[in-house]
Amino acid sequence: MRRLIGHESDVQDLGWSYDSSILVSVGLDSKIVVWSGYTFEKLKTLSHHQSHIKGITFDPANKYFATASDDRSIKVFRFQSPPPNATSHDQVNNFVLEATIQTPFANSPLSSYFLLFPTRSAAKPPLGKPSYGLERSSTLWGTSLRTP
Repeated sequence: MRRLIGHESDVQDLGWSYDSSILVSVGLDSKIVVWSGYTFEKLKTLSHHQSHIKGITFDPANKYFATASDDRSIKVFRFQSPPPNATSHDQVNNFVLEATIQTPFANSPLSSYFLLFPTRSAAKPPLGKPSYGLERSSTLWGTSLRTP
């Protein structure tokens, strides 16, 4: 087991490339950290988002990865799988921002959140105590639970 140190705050998601040549971590520090899948050396840190990064995914062709952030954007990066002996110096021109997608998310909430609200249920709560439930909502990151 190894501890990888590269973020200044909590990590929110991890993703392996399809050929396992890289591991990408994203976090609350708005940073994308690319690690060698062979040596676990930090290959590159990318700072393209303006807010917390919540997710990372790779395309099956192993040429792109995309990150989703609370800044209401998805960033798509192009990369070439690094060889097993790659270093951060070798990767200066790798992991290039290819596209930023914002338009569909312009009116999306900044983040997902949870809150209880009174519901009507078959079982009555104790006298003077309301029952509570959660409302499901669709956000930038998919279906989540949210307050009314």
